[in-house]
Amino acid sequence: MAEINAFREEHGREPSADATGSEQQLAWSLQAFRENPDKVRQLTPIDHHGLLTAPVPRPMTLADALASDDPLFSDAYGLSDAPTEIDQDLLDRMEERRKGARRITGEITERRRCEVFGVWKAAFARLREDINTGRRRLIGTAGARQVEKGDSFIVDGQISTIADILDVHDEVGLPRKRLRVVIDNGTEYEPYVESFSKALWRDPNSRRIAEPDGKMQGDGLFASTPDTRRTGCIYAARTLGDEPRGYAKDILKIGRTKGNPARRVAGASNDPTFLRQPAHLVRQWDLVGYEPKDVEGALHAFFSEAAVLQEMTDGFGKKTTIREWFLLTPEIVDEAIQLILQRKIGQHRYDAQEKKIVAK
Repeated sequence: MAEINAFREEHGREPSADATGSEQQLAWSLQAFRENPDKVRQLTPIDHHGLLTAPVPRPMTLADALASDDPLFSDAYGLSDAPTEIDQDLLDRMEERRKGARRITGEITERRRCEVFGVWKAAFARLREDINTGRRRLIGTAGARQVEKGDSFIVDGQISTIADILDVHDEVGLPRKRLRVVIDNGTEYEPYVESFSKALWRDPNSRRIAEPDGKMQGDGLFASTPDTRRTGCIYAARTLGDEPRGYAKDILKIGRTKGNPARRVAGASNDPTFLRQPAHLVRQWDLVGYEPKDVEGALHAFFSEAAVLQEMTDGFGKKTTIREWFLLTPEIVDEAIQLILQRKIGQHRYDAQEKKIVAK
């Protein structure tokens, strides 16, 4: 417990079972302590961070997942549906004002009220939610000369979205690019692209808001190529042992790790989630932008009818239920993952009798 306290004080979090080596061992010890009332009672006086009484999440059911509006199960979230342009009537009126006036000189830096901000409020709210949930990442920038309509940035502590890019001429007749920038405080303004880039450069905390993660191919939820943004992986493994009797050759473990799954499987003989039996890796799906725990929970919930629950005894004599084994083939898991990629898994269910995925 003293080592767990020291880890919490050094890293600001509890040890993770997804880690390897000593951190993983500490995580298993903490879980064993939590599940043993006698240990909780004995160790509470030295539990300086309340780790022993932290709530243990219950397994997610398919009903939970479908009710959660998780984009893994539905396309209702509409990550790409945020408006990228302001009302066309407003654009037309402003264009008419430009034509009726002499050429605007210099920079239009004065911010004015956005006349159609109601259209944008939901878009900004969605951006903030995507950032908070990890669907969008913040990328550091020392200026951005390459911007496109619909790009969003954080500058001076506010979200700014490029609503439009206009081809104009400056005061000496040179062609320039002028941006229409809408800000999440309800204002807008029209800087030249160079001036907007300078504003990003001047703000050391400026960030570009990336496009939503979770796309197909190599830039998405399941990456087909190595990516520096990899957040972990889902893996499938077969046991090489004899337990459970009668099922050992047919069950498949669907697990997660933020490290190397091959290393995780290599320690199977000492790992209760592997039934303390040797195993071999049969599939690996790298994740980009999503937490492995969330995707694993989604797959476990989807295949709950095929689950083979196993009870193991930990090092303290406490029985624990292992919920990661299923009567499945790797090909069925591949199929489920394709449905996740297509945002269609919520329209399907797994029929354990027929041993196939069917439409609802």
